[in-house]
Amino acid sequence: MAEPLVSVIVIFLNAESFLAEAIASVEAQTLTRWELILVNDGSTDGSAAIAHAAAKRDPLRVRSASHVDGENRGMSASRNLGLYLSRTKYVAFLDGDDVWYPERLERHVELLEAHVDCAIVAGPTEMWFSWVKTGENPSQDYVGREDSIRSLELPDGPVDPPHYLVDVLEERAKTPAICSFTAQTRAVKFAGGFDEDFRGMFEDQVFFSKMLLRCRTWITTEVLDRYRQHPGSACYVARLQGHYHGSPGNPDQRAFVERLEEFVAQQSETPPSLARALDRWRRRMQRPWRTLLGDAIHDPRRTMRMSLRFLASKILPGRTYRRIWARAQGFDPRHDAPRD
Repeated sequence: MAEPLVSVIVIFLNAESFLAEAIASVEAQTLTRWELILVNDGSTDGSAAIAHAAAKRDPLRVRSASHVDGENRGMSASRNLGLYLSRTKYVAFLDGDDVWYPERLERHVELLEAHVDCAIVAGPTEMWFSWVKTGENPSQDYVGREDSIRSLELPDGPVDPPHYLVDVLEERAKTPAICSFTAQTRAVKFAGGFDEDFRGMFEDQVFFSKMLLRCRTWITTEVLDRYRQHPGSACYVARLQGHYHGSPGNPDQRAFVERLEEFVAQQSETPPSLARALDRWRRRMQRPWRTLLGDAIHDPRRTMRMSLRFLASKILPGRTYRRIWARAQGFDPRHDAPRD
């Protein structure tokens, strides 16, 4: 068997309902030169058994790992553990509840091999709500939000640093989902991997900011993965707990901007466009109500939704708010049900 070309790092925490499907999507890749590193972040359900079974089936390509004493150390520490164990030219990440289309690795690696001056290939992702149709009661009418594409809002081709990061800060572009990029392993390690002391909604944004400050990126508009949407995901849990509420000055967003300022301060020179973008975010953090008023004039419906959601989270009982919130997000009632 040829040496693996890309390490696939799958982290999971109590993902027994979805993990086998994520693993199967890696095993189905048309590019077969991969190694799979499954990192358990302190699961207490049957996830670890699923990972061990996968490693037993294919011991040459699949490894199962966990933190010392089975600790829960967070997403960044878990991805770093996978990076430490990786031994390939390229690296890609997949969370335990998401899946790839079969051509995902082949297409990204082809682009990286063709454009050696680019350290990252990034693409859009499919926001996957309809997965419940194949779960329990598949004949039941589906009343959730339909699937959609989350575009990076950039055309195919290269983007030099730090222009991509500036476009993200100026809200002209989006960073990829964690399951939607592949990178040179040495570039990821040179950037220091993931910041283990930063835990929250913007963990992946902190990582991407470091990479986009340094690395040229190749943008592809091909959709090659499915980002599963469900109320138990880290993103939606952060919203429910109030760490992220979409309006300026929310705790996780403020922490991200402060960390980004630290990265930029370490650079020998700050491009004027990046300095202006950061200054804009500082003002947003310092004057959230003025920013919210400006947003209200620009997009009153969105601002009203955010305001009502924030007030409801403070007034309503937790269970009531969760039920109303889940339906407002477009979830089918089955999204919140456990799967066999």
